[in-house]
Amino acid sequence: MNVYWIPTILLSLCLSSAANMISSHNYKDKLRTFNVVHVSVNGTASVRCPNLTGKDQEEMRFHLYLGLVEVGNHTHDNAHNHNSTETVSPVGEGLGLRVNKQDHTVSFVLSGMTTERAGVYTCEGHPMYPPPIEKVPDEPQTLVLVEAYQCQAEKTGECVGSRVHGVPVWAWVLGFWVTTIYGLVVTVIAFVIWLRLRRVECSQSDYMNIKPKSPPRGHRKKHWVQHPIRMGRY
Repeated sequence: MNVYWIPTILLSLCLSSAANMISSHNYKDKLRTFNVVHVSVNGTASVRCPNLTGKDQEEMRFHLYLGLVEVGNHTHDNAHNHNSTETVSPVGEGLGLRVNKQDHTVSFVLSGMTTERAGVYTCEGHPMYPPPIEKVPDEPQTLVLVEAYQCQAEKTGECVGSRVHGVPVWAWVLGFWVTTIYGLVVTVIAFVIWLRLRRVECSQSDYMNIKPKSPPRGHRKKHWVQHPIRMGRY
């Protein structure tokens, strides 16, 4: 079974987090909620959007992003849907916008899911009427995990879920984070040891600088031969 979608999900999550860090100066104006959705291959996933509240109930445009790439958008006009309690407007292939007027909830519906479409989805709402046009601060994020099933009905009559040679998906994700944390800890320890060795080397260097130098071997003190004084006879 192909599990290359696991690094893709993690990379998409990292890219989304990096984008949030880059726009941290506007973070106080945003309210982010995070959801996790598990679906099977060819299943249907729902990605939550900002609710229709107050003046936003008249006309509002919703944008759906997978990571940093926009995958679809749709404008909901409440004036064109008086009699419908819940509407699903087609947006693109395998994508629609569902609006429930009773609880004022909005969500994008993704059908025919594949492992390539798994990742972190973000929904943004932009009121179009009445003015002033201001972006809705609520930007819900949804992590969609597609569980690939490998059926062996002709052999056992059962389906094996999201496993790779008997290893569940959560074990791969846990192993990734454990490996990352372990690498960071080892790096910090190595850096601390390097600093200590550096300090010891510097202290030894200072000691050698203040130690008096011994005279060179080539310059020895000359010892003159003293001859006895001869006394003359009288």
